[in-house]
Amino acid sequence: MAHSLRATILKQRGQFDEAANTFAHAIQLGERRLPVFEQFIALLDHLKRNADVERYLSQLERSMPYSQHLTEIATNYEMRREHPAQAVVLARLAVAKRPEDTNSHLWLGRMLLITNQFSEAEAEFQKALELAPTDVRAWNGLFTYYLRTGQRDQARLTLEQLGKQADLTPTDRSFVMAQGYELIGDWKNAVDKYEATTKAAPDRADAQI
Repeated sequence: MAHSLRATILKQRGQFDEAANTFAHAIQLGERRLPVFEQFIALLDHLKRNADVERYLSQLERSMPYSQHLTEIATNYEMRREHPAQAVVLARLAVAKRPEDTNSHLWLGRMLLITNQFSEAEAEFQKALELAPTDVRAWNGLFTYYLRTGQRDQARLTLEQLGKQADLTPTDRSFVMAQGYELIGDWKNAVDKYEATTKAAPDRADAQI
């Protein structure tokens, strides 16, 4: 535990190579906690040590579906290697092991959308929304799906439902909806929402831009 704690501190200080080596030493000494592996493999991925990423992910093959963080690292790794089918397999395993986890359905939906498996992607986004009806990420997933598939009327309806049901502050709600209206090409509503955002938060640079 002392070695993994030291590795975390080194990582926070930006001493990434030394942190990675310390994590590896901790694992050699018997460290088996999943959060430690999550930090370690994320760090290896950041350092682009692909062979090490693959080696440690393979050691965690059975545990990986129980960790959203590891699932995302592994699927992104497979996508970079141009293995989208394997990325989808890993995302499916996560849903199978964590069927009540909104994040697992959202991630599988994204993987399916990237690989043009549209009907299944929509079902996953709908399931995420069923599990978390006030989560803006679930609404955004479904909104993105409708945009990606050219269903602008459905995208607009989803955006308006997001505005009513997502758990957001009034300022954040205005900003999110402004971005959504901009994406569907409704400039009037986009401007109105951006103006509402800047009026409520005049120092918010992203809205001003």
